Amino acid sequence: MKFQATRELVVKTCIDLADRGYLAATGGNVALRADEKHFAVTPSATDYYAMSAADVCVVRLSDQKQVEGRREASVESGLHAGILSARPDCGASIHTHQPVASAYTLFAKPLDVRDRGRQALLGRNIPCVGYAPSGTALLARRVARSVKPDTHAYLMRNHGAVCVGNDPSEAITRVAALESECASFLLARMEARSGTLDGSVRALVIQALQPMLGHALPRFEDLAKPTSKKAPWPQKIIELLRDDAARLRAKALFGDPGDSLSLRIPGREEFLFASPERSDPKAFPLQTTGPEAAGLHAMIYRARSDAGGILIGQTPWSTALTDIGATIPTLFDEQARHIGSAGTPIAAGRETRLVGSLRRGTNVAIYGNQRICIGTTPNRVVLNADLFEKCAKAFVVAEASGDRIRKLPGWVRHIARGRLRKDRKRAAESYAAGRIPEGMNAY
Repeated sequence: MKFQATRELVVKTCIDLADRGYLAATGGNVALRADEKHFAVTPSATDYYAMSAADVCVVRLSDQKQVEGRREASVESGLHAGILSARPDCGASIHTHQPVASAYTLFAKPLDVRDRGRQALLGRNIPCVGYAPSGTALLARRVARSVKPDTHAYLMRNHGAVCVGNDPSEAITRVAALESECASFLLARMEARSGTLDGSVRALVIQALQPMLGHALPRFEDLAKPTSKKAPWPQKIIELLRDDAARLRAKALFGDPGDSLSLRIPGREEFLFASPERSDPKAFPLQTTGPEAAGLHAMIYRARSDAGGILIGQTPWSTALTDIGATIPTLFDEQARHIGSAGTPIAAGRETRLVGSLRRGTNVAIYGNQRICIGTTPNRVVLNADLFEKCAKAFVVAEASGDRIRKLPGWVRHIARGRLRKDRKRAAESYAAGRIPEGMNAY
C-alpha cells in the first residue's frame, strides 16, 4: 500500500476531529500531502470511526485522478487539490462542518479576526466565499481564488470551513482558533440584543460558546495515540440497535429518561424498540397503538415505509428551537440532502399534523418538546441525529446574534428534495424485500 504512514495519519486526524465535534456525521474531510505529486484524502461517505488506512484514497494533484484506495475519493478532492496547489507550503487541508464557524457562514460575510493571538494563527481577515454546491468545481474554484499566503482559514457560505497548516496538528490548531473567533463574534452580537432574546436560549448559547473562547489547542501527540476501531456491522438487527444506542450515547443524543430508539426489522411487520430504562430491546408489531413511546414509533413506521430507524428525545438545541418559536430553515447542503425541511414545531397530540409532515419527506420533526429523527438505515439515523444537532446549534447561535441569516438557494433545495424522494423509494423497496438499504450515506 502506497503512502501507508500518510494514510494512517489521515485516519487518526479524522478521529481526533470527530472526537472534538468538528466533523458531523460523514460531513467534512481531510487531505494530507503525500509527496510533491500526490495527496491522501478521506473517502466519500464513510464513518470516520469505521475507516481504515486502506479506505483512504491517494489522488494525483495535477488532475485529481484517484490512483489508489478501495473506496471512492471525497467529492471535495478538487477543493483540496486547489488549496494544496495554491499553498505549496502547506501539507494539510482540513474541511470541517464545525458548528460555530458553520453558524457564522450563514451571514455570508468575511470575518475580521480581532484577537491578536488568533490573528497570528488565522490571518487578519477570513474570507467567506459565495455559495456553491458541495463537491462542485465551482466551489473549488471560488475557494482557490480566495487563497492567500497569509490567510490560513476560509469560510464557505451555508457550508463550513477549510483550515490549512504545515501538518495536521497546525491545521487542527487553526480549526480550534477559528471556532473561538466565531464564538467571540457571536457572543458579542448576542450581548448587544440581550434584552430581546429569550432568557433560556441566551443562557444555552452562552454555555455553549463561552468555553470556546479559551479553547484548549490540540496537540500532535494526541494524533499519534492508537485509536480503537468499531467492529464491522453485525447482521442481526438487535446488535445494530445496541450499536446505534452506544454511538448515540457517546454523542449525548440518547440516554435521558423519555428517549427512545427503534429499528425496522426488514421483511417483517415489526420493529425493535429500546429505551434507557429498558435493558433489552423488545419487538413490537407495526400496528401497535397507544400513547406510549412504542405507539408513536409504530405510527411513524406506518406513515413512512422507508424509515429504517427512529430516534425520539430531547436535546438542548432542539428545545431551544421550541423556546424561540422558530422554524429552522434549510441552511446547509447536507441538511437539504439528508434531513429536508423540518417545518414548524408541532404541538404534542397533533398526530395527524405530524404524520402529514413526515409523509412530505422530512426526516426530522419537533413534536411537543421532543425531536423525532428518522433514518433510512440503522447508520443513517445516527448520522441524521448528529447532523440535525449541528444544524440546530448553528441556527440558534446565529439567530441569537440578530444578524441576517442567508438560506440555501431554492434550486439547491429543489434538487435535494428530488434525491430524497428517490432514496425513500429505494429504501421502502429494500425493506419490503427483506433487506437493509445500501448506499444511503453520501451526498
